[in-house]
Amino acid sequence: MAGRSDDGPVAALVETDQPGVHLEPVTDQLGMRGARIAHLTFDAARMPAENIIARPGFGLSHVLATALDHGRYTIAWGCTGMARACLTDAAAHAHDRIQSDVRLADHQSVRAMLGRSWVDVAAAEALCVRAASDRDEREPIAQLTTIAAKYAAAAAASAASERAVQILGAAGCAPGNRAGRFYRDAKIMQIIEGAREVAEQDLGEFVLRSAGASRAASAVAAGR
Repeated sequence: MAGRSDDGPVAALVETDQPGVHLEPVTDQLGMRGARIAHLTFDAARMPAENIIARPGFGLSHVLATALDHGRYTIAWGCTGMARACLTDAAAHAHDRIQSDVRLADHQSVRAMLGRSWVDVAAAEALCVRAASDRDEREPIAQLTTIAAKYAAAAAASAASERAVQILGAAGCAPGNRAGRFYRDAKIMQIIEGAREVAEQDLGEFVLRSAGASRAASAVAAGR
């Protein structure tokens, strides 16, 4: 929970079963239906002083920045797994499904969709591995490569799940089908922990800064 004190904003841990804390479960949303999402309201809720995280001001900014960065990283890997699962299901169905004496896999359009999904999955996984390496080595660029990984993986999950539902047909639209579930979840992943448009702005700004630094370095070298 974020709150205020005489010395500035503070972040604190609040037990949800204590007096003054009210939860209203959110049900039947588009995706992430198993995430136990709820609306929280506080009515004169009190907590012990030891539940405050760090000093006023620092705790709030640190928690938000850390949680957002960690959330992007875990979502990136999760979306990569979703995309790979959708590719696996779509490929298995295309391989086995026969319509009018012709396997789905024998249609060029189906093979093309599977190929695009494979490339999307491979690219997302490569960016996730890059982000993991940068984070492990504490590279300054780690935050940016994490943003790139989350952006690419969420896009891969969205594209691969859409193709999987298309290939699976009625089976992909049936209740409980994981391709259909991931199709809904993938849209949520493109919004939470920084929408894709925000990621594009961050990545674009990095590209421009890099271009400016390169031009400045070239100018200095030419002046010598």
